[in-house]
Amino acid sequence: MQNLEILISNLRNEYLRTTDDIAKAEFADATIMLDAEEHDLLQEQIKHMKKYAESVKSRANYARIKSEKQNKKNRDNLNPVPVPIPPRGYDMEENLNEF
Repeated sequence: MQNLEILISNLRNEYLRTTDDIAKAEFADATIMLDAEEHDLLQEQIKHMKKYAESVKSRANYARIKSEKQNKKNRDNLNPVPVPIPPRGYDMEENLNEF
């Protein structure tokens, strides 16, 4: 479980770093005088950074969902096996090995 928390924390940090870079690039695009080619290249870079940020977020979500499924499977396996209840008047000590 700790590995999952570390993975999600690392992915969160990567996502935040990438979105910070996107904001910086968008601000630069809005405030710096660029020719048409530079503007197009920067827009293309921003598009790819946004796609990467979404893939990082999707990876974190996948890890969370996979962990939840595994935890549910583990919980289902921990359910106790039902113990048969002997009928009334049954002497448990006398027939201990039958169950």
